Amino acid sequence: MPACAAINCTSRQTRGCGKSFHRFPHGRPEVLKKWVMNMRRDKFKPSSKAVLCSDHFEEFCFDRTGQTIRLRTDAVPTVFAFPGKMKKDRKSRHSAIVFEYPEEPSQYSFSFQEPTMQEPNEKCVTAEHDYCITDSPRTLKKRLDDALGSLQSMKRRLKITQQKFRRLKFKVQALELAENPV
Repeated sequence: MPACAAINCTSRQTRGCGKSFHRFPHGRPEVLKKWVMNMRRDKFKPSSKAVLCSDHFEEFCFDRTGQTIRLRTDAVPTVFAFPGKMKKDRKSRHSAIVFEYPEEPSQYSFSFQEPTMQEPNEKCVTAEHDYCITDSPRTLKKRLDDALGSLQSMKRRLKITQQKFRRLKFKVQALELAENPV
């Protein structure tokens, strides 16, 4: 029973656990390097049996069109619960130092001003054109993946329906020939 190779993850592959487990992509070295870098495990060399559970991938990384859940070929794990010392520190913005020069050059005074930054809101984004996109790239990628997934699903349903139609058409022709022999 394989266990997830991620730090702080205790997921094991058991029946009915509701998670899928995915092997490291040894056949694609550039993707493997991204997987190992995102895990932040120093000098980690995944074996051929090492796996990561589905908790470490975002929803758009999965191909759920069949009975088995598969990862997309370019999927990279990005969701990890790192211990406190391994979390990346976000660099805070330093306050700007303003020098004030008095009339006498021997005396300087310093004052700190907090930089004022405004968050863009919906009102300040102007959509001048029809092709203006206000969504983030991650949101757009998720929408694209959802659309591609539903497109594949619809194509599969169309193909099955066409096959059923063709079979029924042949059956009708066979019954007509049996009813009216020439």
